[in-house]
Amino acid sequence: MDMGVHYVRALRLLMGEPDKTFATRAMQIDTKISGDDSVQLLFSSDAGWQAHMLLSWISSRRDLPDIAVCGESGTLHLWPAKSYIDYYPARPPFLPHLLSYVRPYWLQEKLMRPRFGRVRTHVRNGEASGYLNEMREFLAAIAEERDLASPAEDARRDLEIVLRCYAALETDRWVNVPRVIPERPK
Repeated sequence: MDMGVHYVRALRLLMGEPDKTFATRAMQIDTKISGDDSVQLLFSSDAGWQAHMLLSWISSRRDLPDIAVCGESGTLHLWPAKSYIDYYPARPPFLPHLLSYVRPYWLQEKLMRPRFGRVRTHVRNGEASGYLNEMREFLAAIAEERDLASPAEDARRDLEIVLRCYAALETDRWVNVPRVIPERPK
């Protein structure tokens, strides 16, 4: 409930609306917190995409991306608190392609570096978390007496999906996520 709603928002922005969800959790490790300390979520869409989320307060992420989006054209890595995004094209640039022919394989592995196939894009303004921009948008909407860029209905929808994940957790089955299109203020 605590962090999942933020990742559901990211999922919806990146992929669209999920149609089904499945949830599972391991044994609670941190018994001092009132919520779940670790949960795995699966999402499926009739549009053809699937997503997996591992949300945990107890596992170390170290050098793992916060969000990885994998597709036919490559993989996109969104990093926590970094001012860049990494893209790994499905068809790597020349050097990694050339190194794929090196034999023996142990030498290929020794020479190959992930950065050889990476395209790194720096985020403008260097503000990586997004919180500063969220606060600026919120304050600007108040000062300009206008609606927020992300209306409250979006947050409500994110929460509805999280609650469907809890239903899947309780039933140990895939649960449908009804398509609710929030009414936009006129």
